[in-house]
Amino acid sequence: PPAAPPVLLTNAQQMAALSNNIPADRYQARFQAVVIYVSPPTRRLYVQNGDFGVEGNVTNPVGPYRVGNRVAVSEFVTGGDSALHLTNATATVVGDAPMPEPPLTSIHKLVRGDEPFRYVRARGRVRDMYSAWGQLTFLLTEGNYPFEVWFQTRNAPLPRDWMDAEIEVTGHSYPFYNALLPRPTGIRFHATSTNDVRVLKPGIADRFDGRPLLTIAQAAKLPNDLGPRYRVAGTVTVHRPGVAFFIDDGTGVMHVDQSMSFPKAPPDAQRLERDPQTQVQPGGTVEVIGARFNFFSVAPSLQATEFRRIGRAEPVKPIEVSPKDLRAGRHAGRLVTTAAQLVDHRIWGTSSLRHHMTMVLRDENEMFQANWEGDAPVQWNLPTDGYVRITGVNEAERSPNSKRSTFKLLLRSPADIVPAPEPPFWTRKELQRIALTAGAVTLLAGALILFQRWQMRRLE
Repeated sequence: PPAAPPVLLTNAQQMAALSNNIPADRYQARFQAVVIYVSPPTRRLYVQNGDFGVEGNVTNPVGPYRVGNRVAVSEFVTGGDSALHLTNATATVVGDAPMPEPPLTSIHKLVRGDEPFRYVRARGRVRDMYSAWGQLTFLLTEGNYPFEVWFQTRNAPLPRDWMDAEIEVTGHSYPFYNALLPRPTGIRFHATSTNDVRVLKPGIADRFDGRPLLTIAQAAKLPNDLGPRYRVAGTVTVHRPGVAFFIDDGTGVMHVDQSMSFPKAPPDAQRLERDPQTQVQPGGTVEVIGARFNFFSVAPSLQATEFRRIGRAEPVKPIEVSPKDLRAGRHAGRLVTTAAQLVDHRIWGTSSLRHHMTMVLRDENEMFQANWEGDAPVQWNLPTDGYVRITGVNEAERSPNSKRSTFKLLLRSPADIVPAPEPPFWTRKELQRIALTAGAVTLLAGALILFQRWQMRRLE
């Protein structure tokens, strides 16, 4: 029998109602839409019909199309991810039309998969920028979530005065999918030009020297706010590259989160001058800018950070503490030294040529951990079950709903753990408990003997 003719769809809403697993040549779309973005390198048109955005791979060059054109599009509907696509489509300009009204959305909704390719507005703080190949790229953060915005520009100077500005940009989100998840694994935001930007709060062109230098004690009193960034300086006590480091300026300590990564730019790109955000050895002094916000760290913390090296200083001296103090949440972020019994240790390497060591230690029958990582392998010659002196930064953490913090010590080098003499037997808690029990038994026995003698005398 002859094949059934394809089902004709006359709007993008009908496309969105289809399953992702549709048979080839089963549905054909034919409708008019407004061009919201043109991508000449990929020969793609992004159009909007009603409240739905559609990506169209067209057969002819897209150079003649303009944002605001009304086009008649036609092609078979392809399945796959949940975004709407037309492949090998035809698009004929039939006039011009007003741009759709862009609703304000959030990056979290876009990453969840809402509104792919739709003309929308999104907001964020500018944290980085570069220009290359006729494209200007911004790194924005909404809250602590980073995302990139691409503008179509050619040899445009970097708008440095937008650094750390809060902006609203109008465009569409481009979602990325993989075969395992039914929702996007990330998005990139596209806008035609910087004319699509509205500045809500001004930025700072000189992101370091353009803001006052605060002491860590002053910065620690600032409220949690992921928007404005502040500048502090201090001596590095320990650094886990790409994760976090701690600094001390004598007035306090600060946890510097490095989880925000900057986009990689081509070698010939215009970009901001920046120190390599690589490891700083203990004793190195740095200036840091970041937003004051604590997620889990008990020590005051900076987010969305970058730093520059300013020199070296005498390494910070550790303070003597007990593991009991650390379990109580004291000395968060400080360089401390304590003694404990080594229970176990593990050493391993990773594909990035980083070497790791994790130690399990015991004090008063309570366990805690210490970690070290570095570029070179480490020789280990400390026997387990022996006592050690261990020095490191107290990485104390607590969730908002927890009343008790957890901690581990971050070692600066393998030399931060050395053999230590066993504590005097009378200071050991287990022996103190035995002695206390024996003393209580002796006291009760003595009391019983006295009571029996008193009874005998009474009877006599």
